[in-house]
Amino acid sequence: MNLDDLLPAWEAMYEPGNVSDYLIGYANSEAAAKGAAVAWVQSQSDMNPAALEWVEAPAGYRHDSEYELIQIVDGMVFGTGAVVRHRRAQAVSQPFRCGCTTAAEGAGA
Repeated sequence: MNLDDLLPAWEAMYEPGNVSDYLIGYANSEAAAKGAAVAWVQSQSDMNPAALEWVEAPAGYRHDSEYELIQIVDGMVFGTGAVVRHRRAQAVSQPFRCGCTTAAEGAGA
């Protein structure tokens, strides 16, 4: 099995920049991941939901799309730390193999 077989491809993260990232959750769709991120941000702050907006962000090598939740107040843009991204599908779906030999293989059986 690989990661694609175990987890939904969309993830919502909180990335504050000065401490470890926080996984908000996994989702089966972009809308669900964004909804979870917005709900989490609102549960942690008093941000006005009407001032929140999603913007496309550069995706990393493991992701094919990424969005950052920003807050716009009086024309100024502030990052919230919330990010939603879609994990790239693995090119070849293969089970994990450690490359180890079993005792029987090591003995030449």
